[in-house]
Amino acid sequence: MTRVPNRLDTDAAAHYNLAFALLKLDRIALIPESIRHFNRALELDPDYYNAADVLAFAYLYLGDKAKVAEYSTESVEIKKRLGIEDNASGKK
Repeated sequence: MTRVPNRLDTDAAAHYNLAFALLKLDRIALIPESIRHFNRALELDPDYYNAADVLAFAYLYLGDKAKVAEYSTESVEIKKRLGIEDNASGKK
C-alpha cells in the first residue's frame, strides 16, 4: 500500500501554523508538541525566522532562559543573513 503524502511532510508553513495554533490554546501540556512543530518548520526551511521567534516565546512560557536566548539569537542571525530589519533593535 502506498502512503499518501500530506502537507506536514514537506510544508514548513503548515508546521508553523499548527505549532502556533497549539501555542495559542495556552495550555502548558501542549507546548512540547508546539515546539516540535516549530522545530520541524525550521528543519524544512532554515530561513523561517518567524519559527525561531515564536520558539523563543514558547520556551519563555516554560521558563527555559537558555533556549529563549538560543532561538532569539537564531532569529536575529537568520534576519541578518536575509538582510531583513530586526524590529526589536531597529537595525539591519
